[in-house]
Amino acid sequence: MGAALVLVGWDTERAATGPMPPQPRSAQKLEVGSDTPHMLTLYIGLLDVDFDIIDAPGFAVHLRTMAGRFELVART
Repeated sequence: MGAALVLVGWDTERAATGPMPPQPRSAQKLEVGSDTPHMLTLYIGLLDVDFDIIDAPGFAVHLRTMAGRFELVART
């Protein structure tokens, strides 16, 4: 998979409970590396923040597949 460049939205409320120091809501570029798209999904998911993909060829397709799986489970 390599690396993905994503834009993450740090949220003051979430940051206060996590490893990031509290700060006003802002967007920052973050480069995340991974061997597989599955691990990249996990890494970004663990941040528990809103994000946009800036540059990661094919990663959006993987995210749509994973989102569909989660959607099915969430309905039960």
